[in-house]
Amino acid sequence: MSTNKSTLIFISFLVLLLLCAVSSTNAQCQWEYYDENTVMCVVKNIDATLGLDLSPAEGRSKLTIKCSDSVYQESRLPRNVFSRLKSIKELKINECKLLELNDSIFYGLNSLQKLSINTKNLEWGVSKILNVHPYSMNGLKELEMLDMSDSNIISLPENFLCPMTNLKLFNLTRNRIRSTNSLGLVNKTCSSALEIDTLDLSFNEIELIPENWGIAKLRRLAHLYLQFNNISKLSGESFAGLHSLSVLNLSYNFLDTLPDNLLAGSRELHEIHLQGNQLYELPRGLFHRLEQLLVLDLSRNQLSSHDVDETTFAGLIRLVILNLAHNAVTRISAGTFKELYFLQILDLRNNSIGFIEEGTFLPVYNLHTLNLAENRLHTLNDRIFAGLFVLEKLTLNNNLINIIEPNVFKNCSDLKELDLSSNQLTDVPEALQDLSVLKTLDLGENQITTFANGSFRGLNQLTGLRLIDNQIENITVGMLYDLPRLSVLNVAKNKIQNIEHGAFDNNKNIEAIRLDNNFLSDINGIFATLPSLLWLNLAENHLTWFDYAFVPSNLKWLDIHGNYIESLGNYYKLQEQIKIKTLDASHNRMTEIGPMNIPNSVELIFINNNHISTIHPNTFVDKINLARVDLYANALNKLQLHQLRIAPSPSHKALPEFYLGGNPFECDCTMEWLQRVNNMTSRQHPKIMDLSNIECIMPHARGEPIRAVSKLEPKDFLCSYEKHCFALCHCCDFDACDCKQTCPHNCSCYHDQTWGTNIVDCGNQKTYNMPKRIPMDATEVYLDGNDFPLLEAQVFIGRKNLRALYVNNSNIASIQNRTFSGLPSLELLHLEDNRIQKLFGYEFENLTHLKELYLHNNHITFIDNNTFGSLVSLEIIRIDGNRLTSLPYWQFQATFMRQLNSVSLGRNNWSCRCRNLQELTSFVVDYAVIIQDSQDIYCVDGNINRELDFNVTSVCSDFYAGSSVLQSALTNNYLSLLIIALITICLLLLIVILFVFREPLRVWLFAHYGVRIFGPPCEESEKLYDVVLFHSAKDADFVVRSIGTELENGRPPVRLCLQHRDVTSDAAYRQLLDTAQASQPDVLLETEIDAELLPYLKIKTISRIRRTDRNFYERLRYALPVQVQYRGNNYTIDHHEHHERIKQPISPGIMYRQAPPPAYCPEIDEANYSSATTATPSPRPNRRATIEAIHRPPSEHIYSSIDSDYSTLECENMMAGTHRPMTWRNNGNNHAANHIPPNGPPVQAYLV
Repeated sequence: MSTNKSTLIFISFLVLLLLCAVSSTNAQCQWEYYDENTVMCVVKNIDATLGLDLSPAEGRSKLTIKCSDSVYQESRLPRNVFSRLKSIKELKINECKLLELNDSIFYGLNSLQKLSINTKNLEWGVSKILNVHPYSMNGLKELEMLDMSDSNIISLPENFLCPMTNLKLFNLTRNRIRSTNSLGLVNKTCSSALEIDTLDLSFNEIELIPENWGIAKLRRLAHLYLQFNNISKLSGESFAGLHSLSVLNLSYNFLDTLPDNLLAGSRELHEIHLQGNQLYELPRGLFHRLEQLLVLDLSRNQLSSHDVDETTFAGLIRLVILNLAHNAVTRISAGTFKELYFLQILDLRNNSIGFIEEGTFLPVYNLHTLNLAENRLHTLNDRIFAGLFVLEKLTLNNNLINIIEPNVFKNCSDLKELDLSSNQLTDVPEALQDLSVLKTLDLGENQITTFANGSFRGLNQLTGLRLIDNQIENITVGMLYDLPRLSVLNVAKNKIQNIEHGAFDNNKNIEAIRLDNNFLSDINGIFATLPSLLWLNLAENHLTWFDYAFVPSNLKWLDIHGNYIESLGNYYKLQEQIKIKTLDASHNRMTEIGPMNIPNSVELIFINNNHISTIHPNTFVDKINLARVDLYANALNKLQLHQLRIAPSPSHKALPEFYLGGNPFECDCTMEWLQRVNNMTSRQHPKIMDLSNIECIMPHARGEPIRAVSKLEPKDFLCSYEKHCFALCHCCDFDACDCKQTCPHNCSCYHDQTWGTNIVDCGNQKTYNMPKRIPMDATEVYLDGNDFPLLEAQVFIGRKNLRALYVNNSNIASIQNRTFSGLPSLELLHLEDNRIQKLFGYEFENLTHLKELYLHNNHITFIDNNTFGSLVSLEIIRIDGNRLTSLPYWQFQATFMRQLNSVSLGRNNWSCRCRNLQELTSFVVDYAVIIQDSQDIYCVDGNINRELDFNVTSVCSDFYAGSSVLQSALTNNYLSLLIIALITICLLLLIVILFVFREPLRVWLFAHYGVRIFGPPCEESEKLYDVVLFHSAKDADFVVRSIGTELENGRPPVRLCLQHRDVTSDAAYRQLLDTAQASQPDVLLETEIDAELLPYLKIKTISRIRRTDRNFYERLRYALPVQVQYRGNNYTIDHHEHHERIKQPISPGIMYRQAPPPAYCPEIDEANYSSATTATPSPRPNRRATIEAIHRPPSEHIYSSIDSDYSTLECENMMAGTHRPMTWRNNGNNHAANHIPPNGPPVQAYLV
């Protein structure tokens, strides 16, 4: 028992699920109910898998299933979806993208009479074709109308129509059927007869209609529509068997000829439409025996007069409408229409007809409309329209008619409409007088210059006369006298200069007159007596004066635009009598309008494109019917709100529409209402319709001098002032008054309506001095374009309302502490394009409300960490275009500046050092949303700008790691200190090098240039020897033979004392020292460190020279005395042998180089001339005025390095204060030469 209960619960659960599924299926349709019999199911697309519940349509007769036109998804009709809709008689399936109609898909619709399937598959795609199964229409025996248009069908299966035995109308228009064999009629095998009455195949792609295409099986077919296909060829048997055919439409195809027997079997035809083809001939007898034909349309083909003759329409005795327009017919013969007794409408327009034979229209005596427009007729003779007794409308416009014979319309007594426009008539035809019932006459676009009185005699019924675009110059009394019922007169585009008073006195019924585009200059007294006149057009004339008294009081529509009227006069104040509702006075020369210039009855008034600069108060107050006022393109520059005041408008009525664009409005503080006028609730002011097109000339033209009103704010409407003192201000008589507003000298000042905006503009003056007495209530101050190298402290103090300050482009180099102190409301600060170099942190203190700060294009190299610390409200900052290398980026983070949304950092010299590069890259990546110029941010490595690599933020890339600390120091502006340090180091290194290598340097300079650096002072010339050479005994032979011989025989010779030659070998150490004292320098020649030479190394004045030195001879020459004096005697110290040197004369004429005078030579001390103990004393030389050369033989060995490169120098005797030139003279006497000691003390040298 429990098992059965569980099973029952499970089944109930499944039923609930099924019901839920059904309910979800029902959700496909959104039902719309129109009446008790009509419902519509609106669905996105039909999904066969979900099913389609149509139960709400049960019991109803009309059902429409409409899919979404924007969804391109396939729809599928579920099987048996219509099985329960027994009562449906009309079914429409619209815009559902069906690709298939399965067999028996409409099963259950036994009562269906009308079926429409319009899938519009072609919108989805060319390949989305609707495929129809052969038995898809099974069960539709009661179906009378099947519409499958616009479904992208290309073919129908055989026997498709068999189930629909009662079908009357089959519509296949707007598909893609290309062949008539695709209609399923050729091989139809069902025995049941088809009752189709109408077959519509228009707008398909059919190219050929052959014989035996199955159409003959439709015995009852009466209407066949084949228009707008691609048919180019027909068979003679194409319509064979269609005996019931009544309407055949083959228009707008590509037919150029027709078979002779095409219509032989269709004698019941009533309408044949062949227009829009390419027919150039018609077979004879084509329309023979079509006695029931009523309409024949052959227009828009290529038929000529050869194809339209007396046999063409023979037998069409019941033809009512014949259309031959837009062909190539040139003439009409008399028998062309001989059997068309019932013809009523004949259209021959747009041919080339130049001749119509007399009696042509005699057979068509029932004709009431004849159109011969756009042909080539020249003359209308008396017999051309003979027999047209009932003709009511005759159209002859656009011909070449210049002659109309007097009796041409004598038989057209019933003519009511005649159009003779666009011909070559020069006067009003006399033949018109026979048209007593004529209603409208069109003579426009001719060449009529005048018409005499009586030209319209007999036209008592004429109501409309059109004479536009002729050459008429005047209208006189009597010209229109014979037209008592004239209602509409059009004489526009003529040359009328004058209208006589009383010209319209007999035209009391006239209602509309067109006189535009003439040359009228005065209308006074012409129209005022026309009580019925409602419509008057006087535009484009030469009127200069207008008054409402010139027009009748009942006039409703008046157009006077394009004249030279300066004022709408109302001399008699006819405000209440005038009934004008529409007034067009645009394009005139009016300068002002007031209440009396506009009638109270006006609804629409156009006064645009005038010169109106003034609108008087209450101009529109009494115009209770006012709907539109067009004041566009005038000269209004100031407009007060009360000038546009209107009568109070009830809430159910729309406010009048005003158009004010195109005026040069100067939007000062009195124009602030313009922006809010459409939001007023008083309903006493109009609605400005073109507010978005109104532009203002701004009084304070900073930025855009002309701005759209829609983009303005109330604070932008400004008035200028020089001085202003508020009503509650009690110190206006004093200079130091905070509540008195005084504009500084050479500045411009502006304020808004409430003084909430106070602008002081002192910019672009190139002044060096800050303006004095800037108003304390100033909200915007412009100081740009000046020259303020220094912004002093507290220069803006007290301006508590200042919100914007412009000090850009003012050559500012420095900002003092507390410069912006006392500006608590400052929101905008412009300091760009200056020469600011450093920000030390105190510049922007207390600017807690600052939102925008512009510092770009300065020379800033340093920004202190506290510079932006107080700018907690900052939203925009620009520091691009400076010389910054690093920046405290943390100041711009959200924790410090929560409102910041725009930062510009580009075009700076950001350092490429590792740490700075990491910070910069991370900041740019993290705040990419607010950084505006990331493409201009780069780091500078030397002179190279390197782009940032935003993919590397944690470590330095190899590309930038090569930057040295030195380069970074350079970018940190320590270049000057670095240069000084480098120079100091180089100098110290140079000094050390010179000190270490001082001796070789001295030798080198002396050897190459003869220059002694720190050489010995002037030496004593009275010494016994020039040089004493100490040397080892091992070197005696070398010294005596080489050095001694060279020096003693050189030029000049040197007095040598050689240790092992001129001094006894047993001389004591003390004796050698005495010998050294008897010479100028001492030289120690060193080859080996002998023990015997060690004591001499202690002598500080001895020069040591190594024999192995590379520059031996240069060092030896340097160690010799500065100037060697040559004497006649030479004493040699020798124990064993006395050698007397014989001085030989040198070659005559040789002159030795003169030495420069020394700066100072000290007095010679006689004590210095003591001889050595063992040596023979040398006689004391005498001082001479000149120094003579001593002749001596040349040396045996010549050393160019000594002999030629160096010359000895002689110190002049400066004792007497005179300069004595040093010369060498040839002298045969052997005597001692005077010697002037060299500069400096004697120097002892070792020749090593």
